[in-house]
Amino acid sequence: MATGRKLVAAVCEQFRSADSKSNGHGLGEFVTVTGFYSKHAMSLLWAVALP
Repeated sequence: MATGRKLVAAVCEQFRSADSKSNGHGLGEFVTVTGFYSKHAMSLLWAVALP
């Protein structure tokens, strides 16, 4: 589980700093690696990203 949190933290920084076109590509890779649905992955990344 710790590696999953590290992955989310790393992708979260890239997700927040990228433009919308790059976000789609990064999100697709994240979904492929984790197996999450895209809506779940987006909510997870934004929830972690917000203070």
